[in-house]
Amino acid sequence: MTRSARTRQVLIAAVLVFGVLAAAGMAGVGWYFSDQLLAPDHSSPNYDITVRAVSAPTVEMDKTTDTSRQGTFGLEWRGGHAIVGKVITTSRSTVTRNLQDADGSLHVGERVVLTTPVYQGDPEAAFGIPSDDVLIPGELGMLPAWYVPGRLRDFVIVVHGHNAPQTDGLRVVPALAKLGLPMVLIRYRNDVGAPASPDHLLHLGDTEWRDVEAAVRWALAQGATRVVLVGISMGGALVQLFMRNSSFAAKVPAVILDSPVLDWDAVINFQAARRGIPNFLVWPTEQVIRQRIGFDVMSYNQVRDAGSMRAPTLLFQDGQETFLPPEGAARLAKARPDLVEYHLFPDAGHTQEWNVDQVAYESILTSFLVRKLGIFAA
Repeated sequence: MTRSARTRQVLIAAVLVFGVLAAAGMAGVGWYFSDQLLAPDHSSPNYDITVRAVSAPTVEMDKTTDTSRQGTFGLEWRGGHAIVGKVITTSRSTVTRNLQDADGSLHVGERVVLTTPVYQGDPEAAFGIPSDDVLIPGELGMLPAWYVPGRLRDFVIVVHGHNAPQTDGLRVVPALAKLGLPMVLIRYRNDVGAPASPDHLLHLGDTEWRDVEAAVRWALAQGATRVVLVGISMGGALVQLFMRNSSFAAKVPAVILDSPVLDWDAVINFQAARRGIPNFLVWPTEQVIRQRIGFDVMSYNQVRDAGSMRAPTLLFQDGQETFLPPEGAARLAKARPDLVEYHLFPDAGHTQEWNVDQVAYESILTSFLVRKLGIFAA
């Protein structure tokens, strides 16, 4: 063998080894990144804010983007919960806010976290609105839910977001209760207390929509004539996939979406950019997702497929997104102005439209349902 031939063989071998290592590296990154979307995570939050002073009815804490945002939020710490309201004062490093309804002792030095869900417990514990714990027969087993009775026969089913608690949907309960609408706040597969999927992975709505269908079936069995669907964040994808796939979609006279996932490919690209992951690693990640759960993320793009929409849709979108690209909502509204009523809350974070302006949010919600359902506001 000539020297040049040996050199070519060495180069070819080096290229092959590099290719194998590069492919393995991309697969590893894809697996890790896919886990951020697919792994159920109901662990305790990261208590990343320090309390600097407590003087009822105020609390002073570290200044961050979240703690500086005006509005009403939950405040959690190990063994306690409270509600924080208006920002009163700010300094270079701290924020002082109103503090109310503290359950547990809050001390200087306590590590806390600000949460979008403001209230804890079921609707009765949170608001004094009567509710029942019910079990809904689903494809994988019994699905726990909160049922709030109402005088009307139009039911509302509330679907929470990605790895979010059932309390995620409590924000809409008082306004809907005033309208007399019965509500069902569901848990779906892989939630705490709900059946796990066979692979113990989230399927990004591709299978979870069947749990929404189970809830609709249950509501109809309770006497519902029509069912309004509310989808928050990933819950929006569940709702839209239900509307695309379920034979019960004709029973839905209206849809309400709150910072919804409208395009999984766009979400993954958005998250990659936020995390400093090179764009060329997005495709391997999407292929890993397809291999792990059998779902092609490119198949779900509600903006591209806006022509298939059936129901009048109220679309809330925040302007300070950390989970998904906010411009998708505006594009959907532009694509279907005949069906989509769009409201942007520019100062809100992901799904925090109610938090930053409760009055406006509830007024818009009430007006939409009164018009689309033909009911009367109390």
